[in-house]
Amino acid sequence: MKTYEKNDKTCIGADGVSYNFIDLHQVSSEELLHNMMQAELVHRIIMILSFVPILFILPFGAPIVFITTSILAALIDFVFVAIQRYNRPRVMKYIDRSLRSVGCPPLHAAVECDHGGAEK
Repeated sequence: MKTYEKNDKTCIGADGVSYNFIDLHQVSSEELLHNMMQAELVHRIIMILSFVPILFILPFGAPIVFITTSILAALIDFVFVAIQRYNRPRVMKYIDRSLRSVGCPPLHAAVECDHGGAEK
């Protein structure tokens, strides 16, 4: 592996530390779920903003070009929204399994746990 690939950091956590993108030993599963939901929201916003170029039809003409590129850009971002939506239940199941393995209630129960099996 090349040295730049080893040092490539793609995520900065809430604590300000750079984390590797896929390594779940460095990034908590709850943080992964939060990042997935945030990414979905960002792509939804980009989908909406991809239709802004349609406003330039009047000054520049060529409506086919502006409409086509706006629709294609929205479809590309829709793919990323669909991926996030498809994977979210799987990540939630993974989190619930890992919480149950340490004696905590599932994620959707909204009860805090100290990972020692005792509820607060």
